[in-house]
Amino acid sequence: MNTKPRLDPIRWQPPPARPLPEADLTARLHVVPLPGNAPEDVVADAEGNIWTGVDDGRIIRIAPDGKSVAVVADTGGRPLGLAVGRDGRLLICDSHRGLLRHDPTTGTLETLVSEVAGRALTFCSNVVESSDGTIFFTDSTSRFHYEYYKGAIVEGRATGSLFRRDPDGTVSVLASGLHFANGVTLTSDESAVVFAETTACRLSKYWLTGNRAGSITQLVTELPGYPDNISTGRDGRIWVAMVSDRN
Repeated sequence: MNTKPRLDPIRWQPPPARPLPEADLTARLHVVPLPGNAPEDVVADAEGNIWTGVDDGRIIRIAPDGKSVAVVADTGGRPLGLAVGRDGRLLICDSHRGLLRHDPTTGTLETLVSEVAGRALTFCSNVVESSDGTIFFTDSTSRFHYEYYKGAIVEGRATGSLFRRDPDGTVSVLASGLHFANGVTLTSDESAVVFAETTACRLSKYWLTGNRAGSITQLVTELPGYPDNISTGRDGRIWVAMVSDRN
């Protein structure tokens, strides 16, 4: 178990909140029972299988019909964000072990990134891969491990980061000083990577192409809740999972 850091809070003011839109209660939902607790993320592969990870470290695959559920790997940590890579292998952000990759064919599990610039990843959170094999991932906070995530929320310090791992394995820092960096996704044209800052209640774009490449612009602010995982739909719109509404 990791040692709990001493709180070092700062004074901060929550951003204003937009009204929460009305929920569509007509949508039909199907609940798939899982052999575990607290599934954090959910992704689908090319065959229609659904992948998720639970709080004891296991990675679970659900068949397209939802009837067959299998445990296919164990990270030995706490898997959070997932992404299916262009080669079909599963990218895993493990809050304890860093950025991992699982090969469904062989069952092997490898570590891609455990530290950046000599600092161990503390809270590897979410990941996405571009069409050329570049991987973008977040570290929510440099101070608190998963078990003590509430400390990062209460403390209010912006210690999250957005990273890039190139196909040759080179890792670079794209942005630091983020407010609990969380979900990450690419725009449909891959011109920018979009990331969520949970405690800032906003989504921002890090531009990858064009005359704005290397700069950050805010995409949406004053969200009515706290953004967690995000993903880009087939129509280009971005889905945002909220931890909760403002409270």
